[in-house]
Amino acid sequence: MANHVKVLDVSEEDRQVLVSRVQARTVSVRDREHARIVLLAAKGLPAVQIGAEVGCSRPTVTLWRNRYAEHGIDGLGDAPRSGAPPKLSQQRTDEILAVDNRKAASETDH
Repeated sequence: MANHVKVLDVSEEDRQVLVSRVQARTVSVRDREHARIVLLAAKGLPAVQIGAEVGCSRPTVTLWRNRYAEHGIDGLGDAPRSGAPPKLSQQRTDEILAVDNRKAASETDH
């Protein structure tokens, strides 16, 4: 069975943005990687080959290729993460900060 390659349709405007991200020195390594993945996918390279060139796994290539296909350039940023739930409630945090601020203010008065 033949392995079909999913070729991304990238507009010329997006291509210019992606190329500038790859070439820019001020862009994060992640943003550069995401841009390279999309550009290589637009050339019709298979995910395994893209991963080898970029230095990432096939699932990573698939993730970013799909994110671009769904959301365009805006989809190439990292999604917000939930993180661990706070150990203290916001009310308790505010109380601790208020006590700390009063303590700091009284120390500067002396």
